[in-house]
Amino acid sequence: MAQQGRQSRVALALMLVFSMLVVATISTVTGLDELARRRLTPRDISAYVGQHVVWGACNKQLRLPDLVDSVVGLETYNCAKVRVPANYLGTEPTPDFEIRLMRRHKVGAPDNLPLIVVNPGGPGGSGIEQVQWSQFPDALTDKYDFVGFDPRGVGASTLEGGKNISCSKLLTFRKNFGGGFVHNDGEYQNWLTRNNDYYRDCAAKNPFWFTLSTENVVRDLDLIRQATQGDRPLNYIGSSYGAFIGALYATRYSKHVSKLVLDSPAEMTNDEVKSAKHWYTTQEKTLNGFLHQYAKYSGITDDEAYKRLLQSKKWA
Repeated sequence: MAQQGRQSRVALALMLVFSMLVVATISTVTGLDELARRRLTPRDISAYVGQHVVWGACNKQLRLPDLVDSVVGLETYNCAKVRVPANYLGTEPTPDFEIRLMRRHKVGAPDNLPLIVVNPGGPGGSGIEQVQWSQFPDALTDKYDFVGFDPRGVGASTLEGGKNISCSKLLTFRKNFGGGFVHNDGEYQNWLTRNNDYYRDCAAKNPFWFTLSTENVVRDLDLIRQATQGDRPLNYIGSSYGAFIGALYATRYSKHVSKLVLDSPAEMTNDEVKSAKHWYTTQEKTLNGFLHQYAKYSGITDDEAYKRLLQSKKWA
């Protein structure tokens, strides 16, 4: 009976989390439907296509201090920026984003090497940081320069004028750490309130929040390719969400892809609810197995093991 009771509570927690995802997905779909109703047309981006980056000295703030001494005399780093439209659809005026780039070149390697663009994912990971800490093999650094970029709204890539995308740190903390598992409707409502407060506040502080999308990052990536390499196709290494960006780029710009490496790819699916349901079902099975083995090893019941898990999470 204790085992069944514990499983029912885990199932309730997962069901409520699943319901949250359904609400979020419906909201996203509604937003897409609104765009369709407005019949937004692609924006003319010809003014952005003819850019050519000018590589120069990097701002010291972009360098990772713990890596500076280790690469002195072995590699050089240059930085640049590419201007992209905040919105690729419609005629409503929006500011531009300035996408920051960092190029890593091995001392002694030929000049004007082809490029490999990298991004670590997140979302929110800095490609400028990754291009500094990643250990690339000599077989590649002898033949390629590496370029990391911060996607729009991330790190050094900001709206024109240096305006950062920012949200309330307090509301961010409450959203992410304001509670543990959701066990009942009351806790679910509290969770929903915390999230709504966070999103409303963030949207109010950032009127162009809606331009922070994967589709726009992929379009930015093609402008980066053109600005840094002209007509040459893209070489790209992406990890996790960065792999998602690379895969989506390949579907949108297949003629502009040369070599593509997708490391630990995030799942690409249009059916987010089905994907989440499968993930949570797998997680529940794994958690139940872990709790059962822990209870058996500790000489306690599964129900007691579950209580210990919740207590440990509360302490954390």
